This record gives sequence, structure tokens and C-alpha cells, in this order.
Amino acid sequence: MRGIRAITLDLDDTLWAIGPVIRRAQQRLDNWLIANYPGVADSLRPDTLAKIRTEVLAEHVDRAYDLTFLRLEVIARVGRSAGYDIDADAAFAVFDDARNDLELFPDVRPALTSLKKRFRLVALTNGNANLEK
Repeated sequence: MRGIRAITLDLDDTLWAIGPVIRRAQQRLDNWLIANYPGVADSLRPDTLAKIRTEVLAEHVDRAYDLTFLRLEVIARVGRSAGYDIDADAAFAVFDDARNDLELFPDVRPALTSLKKRFRLVALTNGNANLEK
């Protein structure tokens, strides 16, 4: 490993399991939306959400990589479909807090501690993890 000075790491499903995190974050978001905008419950059904997500992706192909933008747009459309002007930023904050409340795989901390002694560690991700959270 001579000459290697940095190691890049993906985050989701490398340092933690993302599936349970996203499911929990989505449930917290749904609960918050229903508590604050009761009429959105029907728009949060999986088939309706899938349709809205598909529409957003089709209209914003150039932003398919921007998961935050896509989620904000879906939230706004969920609201509009139920007659609300949802505060998408406040709703996203609920999701984002839960999305960044995660548990590392058991060997991650010791491995990173060991690696950082010899290498610069860099996180690269296509997700929207907030390393400071």
C-alpha cells in the first residue's frame, strides 16, 4: 500500500445499513405531515407516493442525483395534491434529522480509527448524509 495517501469511502450501506434508516425517516416524516397537514394521508399511500416520485423524476431528469431536491419536491407535491402549501423545508428537517440518526456497523469505528492513522479518509456519497449530524 505504498504511495496510497487517501482512502475514499461511500457511506450508505458501507458504514451503516441505509434501508432501515430511510424507512424510519420516512415514517417520521409521514407522521409529522399527517399531524400538521391531516389531509395528506391519502397522498402518502405507497402507490400514490410512487406515482408522485416518478413524475418528479421525469420532469427533473437533470437533478436525479439530488436526493434532497427530489424529496423536497415530492413533499411539496404531496401537499398540493391535498390542498396544502406545505412548509417543505420544515418537513424535510424532520426527515433529515431521522435520516442522520443512525447506527454504524459494529466494526466501523475501530476500522476508521486504524485507517486514519495512516491515510486521509474522504467520504464520497450520492446520498444526502450529513456528516456533522
